[in-house]
Amino acid sequence: MGLFGALTNAVVKNISFTNATVEGNSSIFGANAQESVIENVTIMLRNSVVQTEGGILFAQQSKDMRYKNVSIVAAGSTFNTLIGSGQYAGDNTNIFENVIVQAGALKFVGYTVTTMTGVIFKKI
Repeated sequence: MGLFGALTNAVVKNISFTNATVEGNSSIFGANAQESVIENVTIMLRNSVVQTEGGILFAQQSKDMRYKNVSIVAAGSTFNTLIGSGQYAGDNTNIFENVIVQAGALKFVGYTVTTMTGVIFKKI
């Protein structure tokens, strides 16, 4: 599930996915992440996807993460979450700076949390 499966103490930086495809409830990076950094990452989906579970960046958990300058462009897509559906994805251990999601809909940022400082959603 995803490019890495899971991340711990990692840095994912300066990457652009300009013609990415996601199917169903798949995530870009994997199931879980902790104590890692996602920085200067751009994701442009070429297909429209409807997710009912998981999240577009991580499917389940995201804990003690830093997301900086992350952009997702996915016209017409519906995402269940940005960083995962597990309870840690909804706590305040994650830091967001200039995270922009452009899609048809984003139900939650993480778990059942609908907004977090540093995350901007734009409907397209």
